[in-house]
Amino acid sequence: MSPFGLNDDAHGSSALPVVRLTLQAHRLVVVPPSNFDIARFVLPAIEKYNVDWLAMGGSTYLSLHDRCIAFLLFLDQRHHTWSWGLPRQRASRDSACWTATRADFPQLGPDHCVTGSFQLRLLAEGEEPEDTVPRVDGIHFVQVMTNGSGSIHSFVRVAERLAALPAQTIINDDLAQLQKACGRRVLNV
Repeated sequence: MSPFGLNDDAHGSSALPVVRLTLQAHRLVVVPPSNFDIARFVLPAIEKYNVDWLAMGGSTYLSLHDRCIAFLLFLDQRHHTWSWGLPRQRASRDSACWTATRADFPQLGPDHCVTGSFQLRLLAEGEEPEDTVPRVDGIHFVQVMTNGSGSIHSFVRVAERLAALPAQTIINDDLAQLQKACGRRVLNV
């Protein structure tokens, strides 16, 4: 089993591939497996609406069930598009532990790989958000809940090295783009 909890299950379904990242000229570059016949490419930004939706969904789940929850982030390496999925998991009051196989996500194409995680957490005393990040390459978001409100911390892990990541470097603020487009195209009367 990988540190991400991604493994083969008892029914023999294959493990989900996990992204391999490298840092080149201060940019995160995806290194697809050699059998994919896909050239390396710069990791695209994830749309803000995805991150916002996961934050709202996680917060709602916590308020309804008093349990934390986690999501996996996927990248289609051929089309450079993001998606997310809900893995099988054990949800507790302060964290979630998950496993996932390809059989859990039949909608994913062969070019998809796990590219990160989004998890809602209540931190223990002395625990820091970076302590909760899975030990595999990818973009990882940790929403820390305190007194009913949350703050999202973003990280990147490349070859076992973890670094805090300013959100604006990996999140495409599609809401700001929409507002800008409205300013150019909508006449308020």
